[in-house]
Amino acid sequence: MEDLDDNMKEYIQQGDETKNWEFKPPQKWQVLQYELTRSIFAMSNIDGGGNIIIGISERDDRRPGKNHIRRGFTSDNDFKSYNNEDDISRFLNSKCNRKVRFKIFGGPVNFLGKKKLFVVIRVFESKNSVPIICQKNHEISSESNKKKTKVLNCGTVYIRSGNPVASKPIETEEDWQEIIIRLRKLKQENLLDDLNIVCRRFGGLKRKKAMKFLATDENKYNESLKKDGRL
Repeated sequence: MEDLDDNMKEYIQQGDETKNWEFKPPQKWQVLQYELTRSIFAMSNIDGGGNIIIGISERDDRRPGKNHIRRGFTSDNDFKSYNNEDDISRFLNSKCNRKVRFKIFGGPVNFLGKKKLFVVIRVFESKNSVPIICQKNHEISSESNKKKTKVLNCGTVYIRSGNPVASKPIETEEDWQEIIIRLRKLKQENLLDDLNIVCRRFGGLKRKKAMKFLATDENKYNESLKKDGRL
């Protein structure tokens, strides 16, 4: 586990949940592992990836402008349960079709002279031209009514979207359009990288020409979306 950077500390102190930032309560990995798995898959499928802060809970009263309380970890053992990146990586990657990339940070953050412990999982955007797809099912039981809730669903693509934003399965046409355009952009970037390698080795096709061909192809794709009323 690496130390929190200044940007992370500042966000823990005063940031809000967004598409690229998600909050989870201060509970150990073994309790949150399936919820975090869903969130990590979702953030892997969005532009720029994101960050999950562990140590911030939702308020019960939900007062205006005060939706969260920054508790931090009260148990050192719960905090240290995240100091095992290799095992966490094996757990995550046993439940999806492609390797997810992440980094775990943790440490104290100052609140009015009092230091509280937080963990941040930095999730990197997947650079594959195929999305991260969940390949396992898992349900959790509510302690209050024993009702089971499906946390992971095999064959599902998760994404961060909605209002309020949440890590959830792709549901709307807008969600599908967003991920298709992102994957197409990645495929284009990967193709350009391959073309650059060919150009460096054998000469011939220049970078500007390659970019021109790719831009023309993208324009045709966008025109087809407009005809279908999707853009």
